Amino acid sequence: MDSHPPGAPCCGACGVAAEVERTGVPLVSERGAKLKLEDGATLEVQLRDGGTTSQLVFPVGQRLVIGRGKACDIVIPSSKVSREQCTLRATEAGVEVADLGSGCGTFVNGKRVQREHLHQADQVLIGDVTLHFRLR
Repeated sequence: MDSHPPGAPCCGACGVAAEVERTGVPLVSERGAKLKLEDGATLEVQLRDGGTTSQLVFPVGQRLVIGRGKACDIVIPSSKVSREQCTLRATEAGVEVADLGSGCGTFVNGKRVQREHLHQADQVLIGDVTLHFRLR
């Protein structure tokens, strides 16, 4: 299940998605509640890159761009990530992740998505980095 263009280096997400498809077992067994907006809420983003974990906090309502480009709000310095991979934005229905036509794709709980509303405990895979989101 290659999701990248022919000849492009594999980002690692293909293997995760293929394993989820093969076993039928999602990365997250039960999705939590949809990330709902509240006044004064902040979005906590935890990035896991191998053995390294980083925490970032953003005000809800701000549109965030994730990618390897220096102008992105969340920079992931990896050749396995597009310059502008995806966005996070607050909608009336909750917090939404949207892929920006990246080569390797954006995955939520092992499933490649174009646009998806996030729930508590969802795992978003971008290249070889896993992101976890929660409102606080």
